[in-house]
Amino acid sequence: MIEEEEVRLRSVLESGRLDQVAGVLDDIEIQSQDPQPLLNWPHALHLLAHAYNLNLEEGRFLWKRIPESVKQGNTELQSAFRVLGVLWNRQYECYWPALSGHQWSPDVKALVDELTIRLRNRVVDLVCHAYSTIFVAKFAGFVGLTEKQAIARAQEAGWELLRDKKTLKVKRPAPSAMARDGFKNLQQLT
Repeated sequence: MIEEEEVRLRSVLESGRLDQVAGVLDDIEIQSQDPQPLLNWPHALHLLAHAYNLNLEEGRFLWKRIPESVKQGNTELQSAFRVLGVLWNRQYECYWPALSGHQWSPDVKALVDELTIRLRNRVVDLVCHAYSTIFVAKFAGFVGLTEKQAIARAQEAGWELLRDKKTLKVKRPAPSAMARDGFKNLQQLT
């Protein structure tokens, strides 16, 4: 990357606009005059930026464009691809070891930390819609926390720990105004 492009990327990273990192790197890659732009490239950051945006297909295509010689010698890139793989396969319990199982470089670590928060919130939301009750141990595995931390996280969401101290009663979020309006509009059609 040339200096101007690095400044643009650094600006996005430092401002915390992590959802824009993949787009910036995609643009830089497309505009590059280098016939092999992916030899000297922030591969792991680019791959994880697609994961952060849940653009898993884009991440897979990026992986396919990366030269084999680069893939083999880059443990951070291999770890980033492992993260992409568990996201692709929706292996919720595997998210957390994949995210925490590597000493990420500083820029990548900032993205991984935010990706961890984003994924944890997403899993909690999925559980809200899929379960009425869930065992604490199962929920802890889903969100990558200890049972004590999982109980605290559940209680923050308004869930109730039942008397057996092993089960959580899930509180479903109130339907949004758009969902209520959609149902009302559907009733008017019939």
